Amino acid sequence: MELRVAVEPMAARLAARRATPQQRAELRRLAEEMGELGRRGLAADDAYLQADIAFHELLLTASGNPLLATLRVPVREVLAGRTRLGLHPPVPAPGTLEDHLRLALDIAAGDADAAERQSRSHLLGVLGELAPRPAPPVG
Repeated sequence: MELRVAVEPMAARLAARRATPQQRAELRRLAEEMGELGRRGLAADDAYLQADIAFHELLLTASGNPLLATLRVPVREVLAGRTRLGLHPPVPAPGTLEDHLRLALDIAAGDADAAERQSRSHLLGVLGELAPRPAPPVG
């Protein structure tokens, strides 16, 4: 996740500048699909995972940077591993479903600053969900 926080906001910034019209439309479609699945309580479902993976892989590809695009494999593994380990909540945290759509819309609008901010905010929120919580004091 730390790798994602470091690189995906830059990929979002670049995608806002470089994504093709087809990539922009597909990012929005995937975000809408995730939103619909999440609202139906299927955020831990395989269809949601596949849409989430496709969204983030496309984000990296749409950056137009071949090195960023190679990070699709580790990002896929992080997302799949989160689900495999039961770390993906069945009901997304408030705002999470909207995060992907806001990001897709920022990219579609060509707003590089907003896309970078939205990506970073989303990923830091996810990282916060995964961060180990201190155990309550005993006794």
